[in-house]
Amino acid sequence: MSTWRPHTLLPKADHVLRSQVHDWLCERYASVVLRLRMVSAVTSAAPEAAAAAAAAAAALEAHDGAGKVGIAVAGGIIPLVKLVSCGGDATRRAAAAALAALASHPANKREIAAAGGVRALVAMLLAESPEESKAAACEAIWHLATGSGENRALLVQEGALPPVVALVSSQVAQSAAVRVLRQVAVDVEHARRLVDAGVIHPLLQLFIDASPARVDASEILWSLCMEPTSREAVSAAGGASLWWLYPYALPGLAARAYTAPPAGPAPPPAAASDCGDDPWVPAADVAFTDQDLLCFLREEDVEGSHDS
Repeated sequence: MSTWRPHTLLPKADHVLRSQVHDWLCERYASVVLRLRMVSAVTSAAPEAAAAAAAAAAALEAHDGAGKVGIAVAGGIIPLVKLVSCGGDATRRAAAAALAALASHPANKREIAAAGGVRALVAMLLAESPEESKAAACEAIWHLATGSGENRALLVQEGALPPVVALVSSQVAQSAAVRVLRQVAVDVEHARRLVDAGVIHPLLQLFIDASPARVDASEILWSLCMEPTSREAVSAAGGASLWWLYPYALPGLAARAYTAPPAGPAPPPAAASDCGDDPWVPAADVAFTDQDLLCFLREEDVEGSHDS
């Protein structure tokens, strides 16, 4: 049984109330966790249907606010990780869905990683399994990576990037895979690892295919451009010509660029931005053109940049 206490559920520190809440959660979700422990203890002997049903029941309970905390407190994380590692395909998919639901609660992210959840989910991506299972693994990885720099670093360390990049071209797992990459790209220190994993061309292809995932793809490319070497790689791959990447990365500038001109005489042509002191926000009287992106993707570093 986990020793973690749900402090975040309480308005103030009260050891008596904490203990009572902990005991209630353990009792409330004891049956769910007991089923998980039973099927995970005999993974090779347990029927696939029984193991999948136990994991699916945990996933259903974990979608409830109290369930996210209760299953973790009652000790359900370790058996779920074991099912992801050793179960059949249906069991792995259901267990990954349960971990995804648990990982959506901030208090569970570190405990799942400590139990080997990141490694198990990455192994699930590397295994020969249907794309539906890999999509479930990506969903869990995305929740683990969101808001946790430690988990993002662990994902890179465990070799998650190549299999996730490979799923960008998948119709089933594309959305989840791109969201995972978007989280990893939050940390500039991972930019080169993303480039080495071959992320640029699949992301650019999303624009050509008009995929809904191009919204997240534009933010990944924008993040890559924060690192000089990766910016050169984006430019060399054709990213410098994607001025229409901006509508998704910078909605404010896009709105300015695509606003219909007012009725009446045409205003005099505006000068292109010269990437002055602040290349991120052109002056109000400066037209927004592909030159802005080209200027940002130039070889020399842009001074005075800040987070978009």
